[in-house]
Amino acid sequence: MVNAISRLDTTDGGQLALFSDWTDRIKAGELPHETPPRPSGVERNIVVTVREWATPKHYLHDLAITDKRKPTVNAKGLIYGATELGSDDIPVIDPRTNKKWLIDAKVRDADTPSSLLGNPVVDPSPYWGSETIWNSRFNAHTPTLDETGKIYFAAQARAPKSAPAFCDKTSSLRSAQLYPLSARPEGFSGGQRQVTIYDPSTKQFSFIDTCFSSHHLNFAEDTNNTLWLNTLGSGDFAVVGWVNTKKFLETGDAASSQGWTPLIVDTNGNGKRDEGYNERSKPVDSAKDTRVPLNYYSISWSPSDGSVWGSSLAFPGHAVRLDPGKNPPESALAKSTRFRRLAMAFAARMSIATASSKRRSAAAT
Repeated sequence: MVNAISRLDTTDGGQLALFSDWTDRIKAGELPHETPPRPSGVERNIVVTVREWATPKHYLHDLAITDKRKPTVNAKGLIYGATELGSDDIPVIDPRTNKKWLIDAKVRDADTPSSLLGNPVVDPSPYWGSETIWNSRFNAHTPTLDETGKIYFAAQARAPKSAPAFCDKTSSLRSAQLYPLSARPEGFSGGQRQVTIYDPSTKQFSFIDTCFSSHHLNFAEDTNNTLWLNTLGSGDFAVVGWVNTKKFLETGDAASSQGWTPLIVDTNGNGKRDEGYNERSKPVDSAKDTRVPLNYYSISWSPSDGSVWGSSLAFPGHAVRLDPGKNPPESALAKSTRFRRLAMAFAARMSIATASSKRRSAAAT
């Protein structure tokens, strides 16, 4: 987050300078120039309750309270938090009694690395000095509930280097055959998460070992309770993943319950996805489709047609629609006005480069 806001810097210090200046002025007693009016009319019906949650050393990134497809699930129930890089527990709060507690989070493998490896203290905190207060192997991001009240976390369960064999091209898994995800990096990576399920009724954890990394997640309204997930990586890791949670809960088979697809754009215009698509490192062929190496950031399933939507943070940003088709991953196609422009611009640049190279070769001859 600090890196992102630093991009808004200017020669006079940018946004960070503005915020620090306003902080100093508040400390000196300055108040906002205008006093907001008190609520009136129906606005007076809104009640905002602010609660302290967990401890001062906890970092609350997300929370989950219901199944978004059926908001009566867990009505008046407990709220579950996710602390990302912050801690190895799940903060819980009861909104009826204001009681709060922590659930010890579990990881599957003993060698699951800690966020300490990728999150060192680089400068003293005004509150904690050089004390390391964030230390997490769980690394839980977005949680959501299913219709039974089970909580699904984008969370780390194993070391990134321990990706299973079924992620490789030799796998019987079709997604791996078409687009293998066989990278096995050492150490800790903040975006390398899988899926962890916590069942409040049994207080048990279960783990879905995904080849793709997980970030945000959302359920589809289908018979398989398909969980769609975006990854945090771009380039070779820019895929959209899914898990047939009905199948996983019945069989415990993570491999056969999952799939993923890169974002392929139909740039040859034949209305279907073709393998052997253009890559950044390959010569352009106007008869081929094109893979765009940009990832989703957040993800949502459309009940109107089963398409999967997400946003991409690449400036100037764009919304992306993935049509899984009847037989994903073979049938999955992505569509975005900007994606098509990127793909065509990429093809044009490669064509110019190829023509220029031919001219240079002819001149040399």
